[in-house]
Parts: sequence; structure tokens; C-alpha cells
Amino acid sequence: MTAGGKHTLPPNRTAGASRRQVVAGLGAVGAGGLALRPGVAAAARHQPPSSVKQWLIKPGGGTDVPLDYLGLHSDHGVSRKAPAPTYPYDAIRSHDVDNGHDLPATQWADIEKAPGVYDWRMVDKWIKVHPDKTRIWVLFGTPRFYQKYPNERFVFPHLPGGGSPPKDPAVAGNFVKALLARYPGKIQFVEIWNEPNFGPGTDPEKDRWTPDLPEAGWFTGSASDLAELARVVKGVLPPEVKLMAAGWAWQAKDDQLTPANSVLRFAKAPDRRGGFGRDHVDALSVHLYTYDFDPNPTIAELRTYETLFDECGYSKSLSRYVTETGAWYPGVFTADNPTSKDKARIVKRWCMIPAMFGYRGVYLYKHSELSTLGDPARAPEIAAAIGEMREALRGKTITAAALLDDETLWMSFSDDTELHA
Repeated sequence: MTAGGKHTLPPNRTAGASRRQVVAGLGAVGAGGLALRPGVAAAARHQPPSSVKQWLIKPGGGTDVPLDYLGLHSDHGVSRKAPAPTYPYDAIRSHDVDNGHDLPATQWADIEKAPGVYDWRMVDKWIKVHPDKTRIWVLFGTPRFYQKYPNERFVFPHLPGGGSPPKDPAVAGNFVKALLARYPGKIQFVEIWNEPNFGPGTDPEKDRWTPDLPEAGWFTGSASDLAELARVVKGVLPPEVKLMAAGWAWQAKDDQLTPANSVLRFAKAPDRRGGFGRDHVDALSVHLYTYDFDPNPTIAELRTYETLFDECGYSKSLSRYVTETGAWYPGVFTADNPTSKDKARIVKRWCMIPAMFGYRGVYLYKHSELSTLGDPARAPEIAAAIGEMREALRGKTITAAALLDDETLWMSFSDDTELHA
């Protein structure tokens, strides 16, 4: 996401056991798509209501959904412009938190004001307002005094060079150590940058996102710059805090499937100590931005990411997360389009599809954003849809999941419930 909730387009388009389980009771709702069917035999409850276009989990599957599966991005508690959610959620990601004055509050440069001098006031508020949540901390936005490539365009114009890696990656490790020391047990993942697409080229040391490209980049270093940063940050993390790979965006699109693909380049990039970027990753992160009335593009994108992860050499057992999802391409939500009913259905699908692929979490972008999520902060229909998904999915075991011929998504669970959207 760019400043103000705008998402950058791809460069060649024009402008688990390791997860903390939240302790909470499991509820059931009867509205919307969740139907309680106690006492139905196992064979019967695996039968979808109409013909199947494709099985995503064949009957008899046993895919579990973590209790902290449903996550969120929200400014509330830090910015007074965003009211608190009226619906439950179990996880939160630090990226793009607004300080109430249309500026970021949680990027690295917002906190480290001089070398080793930290201002934690905004982070204190963010931590306090999300008690007992699983937290992803996104490391991004290098302070000016550390930048390797200073004064280049950045997505947040107030911080020129913010996309640069630090000249010395050790300073990033020092910042993360200070962060975890201040908030022990409060952060479960450190995500190594946001959407670090590297631009054209394949050289892991030389090629990077340069100022002559059409848009500002989130990360302006090379693939090896990021691999080195991952190695250093991973080296300071205690065992209970996991290193999450960058939130990749657009990299599973057809026009990105070349040797210049950023996911591949990071995984294979030398880390300048004899290893590679992939060696330091505990969890994978992708961003899914589609606005479409049928779920096929999202399904296809997740299938392609699996192919990419295989080529990278990542294990099938490595946990996957959708750390941002919402509307963007081929269009965004507006106040009147699509209808409230259709927005709610689309949001439900964004929650359901990653679970069908075994993803361990989905983080909705953004609680107070109309263009990407329909503004659940002020739209009760969207808020209700999110709450329904949280209650219908968390802690469940999926026994079957399918895309039906009428483009409906259908899931059944071991507790005799079903879900459709």
C-alpha cells in the first residue's frame, strides 16, 4: 500500500504450531452463509449444494484454521479519525498506521529519531489498543542518517530515501532488538519490508528499483541488500519471534513470471555470508489485491504463488500468510459500486480462499478504507461480514472446500457447520 491507502501497480503496468493461539471462546452465528447442521453424518456433510467446478480441498481433508486467522490493518487508537472496530479480530499488522495527521506512525524512521534515540509514543498507543492480538511488525522506512541510497523518491514523500536499505544492516538489527526489548512477548513476527519489488534485471547485487522507474518503490536496494538484511535481523530474533519474508505484491501475475521475478530473486540472492535470502525465512507473506465478482483470479494467484515458492526452494511446511488483501485491480470500491451486499460477499471470499489453501492468516486492508475494504469502520454490512467470517472459520477443521459451477465458494467443517459465499 502507498500513502493514503493507494496501492502501487506492478512495474510493467502503467501507473501453525508456531503461531500464538489467542484464547477466546468459539461462537456460532446463524446469519449470512453459516448454517448449523448438528447430527449430520460425515458423508452427507461433505456434499456441496450444487455441482463442483473445482475441489480446493477434497472431502475428507483435515486442514485446520488457527484461532488467530483473521487479522486487520487499523489506525484506531493512534489516529482519532478511525473509530474502533465493532467486530472481532485476532491479529494486527503494523504497516501503514496513520498518526492522525496523514503521516505514518510505525515505520522505522518515525521511531528512531537519531542513532539509538527512540520515540515510542505512537507504538505504545498501537500496542495498547490491540491487547492479546497476534502482531506482525513490518520493518521498513529507513531513517535518513542510515540510508545507503539517500534522497531518492519514496512512497511517503516526506521521507526521501525511505526505501533505501541501511548502509550497515547491523543498525536494523539494533532497532529490532530495541523494539522487542520494549515490548517483550507482544510481537510474534518481524516482516522484512513491505512490497520490495526490485524492478527490472536479474543481477542480485546491481539491479534495484531506481528513481527513473515510473513509480516510487517501497524498497530501493538490490535483492542481496534484502537478503543481507534478512540474515542480520533473523540473527537478533529470539526463537519465539519469526522472520516473515517480505509482503510480495503482484509477483504471481502472468507478466511477472520471468527470471526477474522479485520472489525468486530474493530467495536466490546471496546474503553476503555464504547463504541465501531463503535461508532466513520462517514464514511467507503475500498480498492479494483483486476486485472482481468471481473468485477465480484470487484462486489462480495463490496457485501461482505455490509454483513460485517451489521454484524458490521453500518447504511446503513453511507457513503462508496473506498479510494484505482488498480491492484494487481491475478497480477499487466506491461508495455506490459495487452494492453493499456484493462488497460483503467479496470480502467474505477474501477471507475464505486463503484458508482453503492452508494459509495461516489473512489480514484485511483496511478497517477505515473505502476503496479497498468498503470502510467497515462505518459500513455495518461489511463489519458484519468480517465478524461472520471470524466466527465461522477460527479454530475449525476444514473437511472439504470447493468452487461451485455458479462461482459460489463452499466449505464444510468437522463440527457439522458449512460456509458459503
